[in-house]
Amino acid sequence: MIQKANKKYLGLDNVVFALWILNLFKPDWILAYYVPGLEFVRTIPTVILYAAFIYLLISGRKIVLDKPYLIYLFASLATAIFAYNTGISRQVFRYVAESMVLYILTISVVEDERSIDRLFTIYVLSFAFYGIWGITSGGRVPFHVNMNNEDAFGPFMAMGVPMAFFFAHRMGSISYRSISVFVICVIGVVASFARGAFLSLCSGIVYIWYLYHRKIAAFFSVVIIFMVILASSSIIFKESSYWDEMSTIIDAHKADVGDLGRQYLWTSAVKMFLAHPIEGVGPRNYGIVLPRFTTPEQIEPRGIRYSEIYGRVPHNIYMQILAEMGIIGSVAFLLLVTIFFKRNRITRRAYEVLNKRSRFGHFEQKPDGTDDIRKYYYLAIATQGAFIIYLVNGLFYDLLYFHWFSDLLILNSLVYQASRKRALNMADVHRTVCN
Repeated sequence: MIQKANKKYLGLDNVVFALWILNLFKPDWILAYYVPGLEFVRTIPTVILYAAFIYLLISGRKIVLDKPYLIYLFASLATAIFAYNTGISRQVFRYVAESMVLYILTISVVEDERSIDRLFTIYVLSFAFYGIWGITSGGRVPFHVNMNNEDAFGPFMAMGVPMAFFFAHRMGSISYRSISVFVICVIGVVASFARGAFLSLCSGIVYIWYLYHRKIAAFFSVVIIFMVILASSSIIFKESSYWDEMSTIIDAHKADVGDLGRQYLWTSAVKMFLAHPIEGVGPRNYGIVLPRFTTPEQIEPRGIRYSEIYGRVPHNIYMQILAEMGIIGSVAFLLLVTIFFKRNRITRRAYEVLNKRSRFGHFEQKPDGTDDIRKYYYLAIATQGAFIIYLVNGLFYDLLYFHWFSDLLILNSLVYQASRKRALNMADVHRTVCN
């Protein structure tokens, strides 16, 4: 019966993987960028997404719904309704809705260990794809709507450092293909010339050191990272220009961002929140509303015209969600982050308990399924590492409405869902984890 079910939905499985490839590698964006006449191809992934969702609904297969993300979807809708510019906010709601559809498709269809590993492989390879493209293009990816700026390319590369490193260890033996992706990501951070990305990279290094149980190997890994940083910075940039830029990190909050400065932008976000504490000013409305909270006398001494502040962003996802989505959106966002870490902890705890009991003689031999639990453990800490880097990057960059956030939520839910199913077949571990 199981084999027949798998064959029945095999086509949908492949469609989901195709959607992830389209979502991550953006072949439609590449075509539209280099052949402007093919702009229409950018609608194809959306058509496939909804067609696959409709097929899932009529197929009779069990649909798995992630309630925390559904709450976030409703929060996006509620805040969009009361936005200053509802047109722009509707675009954000559409993005969240499409992310929700991909979320449902993925966790409903991708179930077995081999499929999960395949999806993670696709995700890790996307770091290599953009890393090589960005390194050879001066620290940015020209065709990508977001990563055509170093302030998006650098953060993405930083996310790939812990992701690729721990993914390489999921099978027991080290995958050198994934380690090469890890090295590419380190070089990519350097090539971006972004101070916030460098800080995120440093937090990734600390994360690797803290969670990698082989401390000697962790030490040499950290040494290799710094060697790669030193070598790549001296090759890509002249003399000490890279380190001269990084030395200004301490005063980064005072540094100019289009001649306004982050401190000024963050203060304006607080003013917006205080004026609209419940619903905010609306998703993506910060830059539209900013002139209402600014006077010419406040910005003209900075050498910038009043008309030039339209469309700015606060360069901080926490200030942005506070200003744009108020308490409604902030609570929904905080719920997603909290649930992420809770699920991740449960996934990791299953292997930690099993490994500890085996080490101290509670099992004469490890139960069947231990290798799967181990793999899920490493996938969990890889995903958590990328998520932490995303949150750190969020202190400096406008990343709130990037699909990276929802992608990591989906991957984390997949691993959590699969590890729990495996743990249910290992009652001794399951009882310990749940208690």
